[in-house]
Amino acid sequence: MQVGYVQQQSLHNWEKKYIQPTCQTDPLWCSQWTVNNTGQTNETNLYLDLNAEPAWIQGYTGNGILVGVVDDGVQHTHTDLRNNYVSAYSYDFNYNVSDPSPVGTDSHGTACAGEIVMRRDNNVCGVGVAYDASMA
Repeated sequence: MQVGYVQQQSLHNWEKKYIQPTCQTDPLWCSQWTVNNTGQTNETNLYLDLNAEPAWIQGYTGNGILVGVVDDGVQHTHTDLRNNYVSAYSYDFNYNVSDPSPVGTDSHGTACAGEIVMRRDNNVCGVGVAYDASMA
C-alpha cells in the first residue's frame, strides 16, 4: 500500500463571531432577551437564546411564510399585528366563528403571535422573530 497524502495535524481555535445587535425603533426591542440576548438580565446566560438579528441580516425575516397561531385567541387588530394578519385563514374553533379575537382577559395567543410576527421599526412594542411573515 502506498501513502498518497500526508499532512501534519494541527489544532485550530475557533471563535464564535457575534454581531452586536442594535436597538430597532421599537421601544421594547432592547428588553426582548428571548430574541436578543445580550446579557441585559443575567450575564451568565449571555447569548443562549434565539439571537435573531444575524438571521435577519442574511434575509431570513419570514417573508412569504404564513404562520398559524393555535391558541386562545389573537388580538389581530393590535398595531403590531394587524398588517401581518390574514383573515381568510383565521378561525376560532372554540366558538366556531371566523374572528379569532380573545375572549375576556386571556391574552396568551396575542403574546405568542407577537413573539412571531410583531412588525419591525414601527415605534410600537417589540419585534417578532419572523416580522415579515403573515399570521392566521
